[in-house]
Amino acid sequence: MTSQTVEAIYEHGTLRLLGPVDADEGQRVRVSVEPINQEKENVLELMFHFYDGVPEEERREIEKIILDRRD
Repeated sequence: MTSQTVEAIYEHGTLRLLGPVDADEGQRVRVSVEPINQEKENVLELMFHFYDGVPEEERREIEKIILDRRD
């Protein structure tokens, strides 16, 4: 098993996972809990899909313009 990140909801004293976990039945795992800033997550989700449907050549050109402006 490799390290995984899965969102969960805390309800009635129990964490309910919102996705599957690649673990064997009965396997012990370590859980780290951190709150999710939903507004930030929504922005990151939009950014993740920013390049959907944009050809690779155009992506490189956009990134070059952005990097040039930073300098």
